[in-house]
Amino acid sequence: GYDRQPSRQVVYLGSGFYLPHAERDAAFKTLFGDATFTARRRQKIGDDVIERVSRILLCKYDAAHINAMRKKYARRLTTLISTKRQGGVEYSEANMGCGEARLYALVTRLESVPEKSLVLIEEPEIALHPCAQFEFGKYLVDAAKRRKIQILLTTHSEYVLLALPQK
Repeated sequence: GYDRQPSRQVVYLGSGFYLPHAERDAAFKTLFGDATFTARRRQKIGDDVIERVSRILLCKYDAAHINAMRKKYARRLTTLISTKRQGGVEYSEANMGCGEARLYALVTRLESVPEKSLVLIEEPEIALHPCAQFEFGKYLVDAAKRRKIQILLTTHSEYVLLALPQK
């Protein structure tokens, strides 16, 4: 007897949605020793995502990319994030902290979900410094309002909770 509710996209970003380079399996890690493991495509991460990640991590990034990599004659692509920080320092996900790389993946995903989506996030504070956790909480509130999405999350971080509205 209930009125039909409009359907909407549901996105689940669990603690395992993004696996940092350091935690991937041995087969993945052996790719880096292979001279034929090279970039096949490079996609720029949007300036809006770079700006938001810069604000959350309290450091300035000039550029960021998602690199599609593979060995010669391999069929499967592997993606890696790379960044360029202020001052010209460039490095890939292999040299990032897992919180930094996961944050790029989270923000990129949140900025691409359709309006009116329901986003479920499990412990978004994983591997983030307390200052970054607070800034990320502020970002979540901003993203929910600006993108017109509903975000439900689980957290153990009082810093994330302090950034949320009290009502």
